[in-house]
Amino acid sequence: MRPQLCGSDFSPAVWEVVCRIAETLAEHYFHDKSLRQKHRQHLDKIKWGPSLGSKKAKFAPATPDSQHTGVLDDQGNPVPTPHNFYVDDDIYADIFDRERMEQAVAASIEAIFLLLGHSNLQHRQDPVSFDKLEEMMINYFNKVLGQIINTRRMDVETPPEFIAQTTKLLRQHWHQQRKTFTLHEAEVLCGKLHHISDTAPWLKFLMSHVYTSISHALGANNAHLVSTHKQFRQWIQESKYSTPDATSARHKSFAQSNSAKKLHQCKKLHFISATLKDELRLIQQALSDPTITKRRPIAHMIPRDPSGSGASDSCLSAAGGWSVTMRFWWYIEWPDCIKQLTLKFIKNNKDGKLISINVLEYAALLINLIAAIWYHTIDRPNPKDPYPVVLLEADNTTAEAWLMKACKNSLIGRALGRLQCALMLHSPVSFNASHLTTIENKIADGISRFKSESDTMLGFDKLVQEHPQLSVCRRFHPNPVIFSVIMEAFLHKKCTDPITLAGQILTDPSKITI
Repeated sequence: MRPQLCGSDFSPAVWEVVCRIAETLAEHYFHDKSLRQKHRQHLDKIKWGPSLGSKKAKFAPATPDSQHTGVLDDQGNPVPTPHNFYVDDDIYADIFDRERMEQAVAASIEAIFLLLGHSNLQHRQDPVSFDKLEEMMINYFNKVLGQIINTRRMDVETPPEFIAQTTKLLRQHWHQQRKTFTLHEAEVLCGKLHHISDTAPWLKFLMSHVYTSISHALGANNAHLVSTHKQFRQWIQESKYSTPDATSARHKSFAQSNSAKKLHQCKKLHFISATLKDELRLIQQALSDPTITKRRPIAHMIPRDPSGSGASDSCLSAAGGWSVTMRFWWYIEWPDCIKQLTLKFIKNNKDGKLISINVLEYAALLINLIAAIWYHTIDRPNPKDPYPVVLLEADNTTAEAWLMKACKNSLIGRALGRLQCALMLHSPVSFNASHLTTIENKIADGISRFKSESDTMLGFDKLVQEHPQLSVCRRFHPNPVIFSVIMEAFLHKKCTDPITLAGQILTDPSKITI
């Protein structure tokens, strides 16, 4: 498996070809048993974890699929250790077998030497960073790129000390009595929170006002500098010039660099809004809560076959969804108070009360997610797949983007994002989104077009006749608490504290019934 541990998992373009060749060579050299003796001087300096090979060790189960078939070839023999180069770093993992691990290290050294030349410190820098090889202990857990990888639990975690530093920053410098902030302070905080969100994905659904505040501060800083700083205005003009020659290109690059630096380091103060203050309070509370996990299973970070899939759709009067693999279908008719705020009755959003089709589709996706969580944790939990991943399909690209990246521009979307955060806080189920065309989504579309609740059974029976695969599906009724939260988001653009809501869902699962 190859988890992506940072924003990019490929090298710069000028180095990418070398990396790919080095990976292929290292796997090819795995069969050359003479390399261990050839590079023995380096292999003897490797540090080994003292608990490696322990018979008491417990390992997380893994389920094979079409993308991950295991580490044996067609004859049942172990395949060469795969290598993953990122610029000049080669990261690889394997079962604990000292001879096998040494062979992998020796093969990677030989591949680099072939491409870049052998060590010759009198004339050039060593092509292999042997200090990293000697300093990093080979162990079942290690800190890589600012995150802790545990190959027994098969998860990735943000170091607790980093989270503690961030919560201390929130508590001491972003306390409830503080009134203003600078752009640089907000960007530093946002960077720390974004790093934590790599292993705590629920966090990004609590950060909408943080991003909005940074965006607003950028615009305000730019307007302030344009009106008060002559040199800044000149840099802005120079950065817009065309660059017919190298000298002009350097001037343009210099102007862009200086204007950006001035913009982000501007000391102009910006007020902390009530919504931002409330969001920072929730973030601090969630990060300080030991019951809320900051670990992320590797099974949720890699491409893999879904454990189940389901489709949903919404119109201006109702919503519906279904899944054959998870054996459910559901239908919800929107109340009249919701229908009267849709495009059927409101032709524009001048008063800000319009409930768009995007938020209705997003709500339908969340209900499908709730049903998937119910299926994999209560109805049919699979001990061989402790961290299932479901594929949620819809025909609205905006709602799909909100599901994966969080909403930043719609108040209703942000409120529904709080609900999604609550669903993710304690759930072992992850998800991906996929787009369907309207024609491909005809089953969910047909369910959402039922005229009323009284027509559902007759309407679904007709759908089963047209699509026999639906015969295994049972009707799913979401928890009434969740439905009331969705209504509050639609009507008041607010959402219950997601931490409190998560507790309510966990302590009262009996209302989620079939």
